[in-house]
Amino acid sequence: DILAHENIGTVYLQMEKLESARAAFDRALERDPRSSRAHGGLGAIASRQGRSADAIVHWERAVEMDRTNFDALYNLARALVAAGRTEEARPHMQRFVGSAPPAFYRADIEQFRQFLAKSG
Repeated sequence: DILAHENIGTVYLQMEKLESARAAFDRALERDPRSSRAHGGLGAIASRQGRSADAIVHWERAVEMDRTNFDALYNLARALVAAGRTEEARPHMQRFVGSAPPAFYRADIEQFRQFLAKSG
């Protein structure tokens, strides 16, 4: 079951067992190549391993597959800014600010609002 592999991957990721997490997310993608959660998880693994270009690719895919994957959207925007790709990050930040639920992402929304206001 794809959901089981996504959940297992998420638990391993939280435990910092990155190779086990990668294996679970890869299994999820074998079953459904459009798994936003699996791509988001693989992005987090790549980021933690210092592979920011790979992380960006996975987070872009995650957001393409599911526009409500707000964790991937947030991570994508931050990674693009860190890579010096601020103009590319701007529409992702704007979308996050406009659509992420404040109950869960209030501080992140405010952070992006401030960044957008400062960077014009």
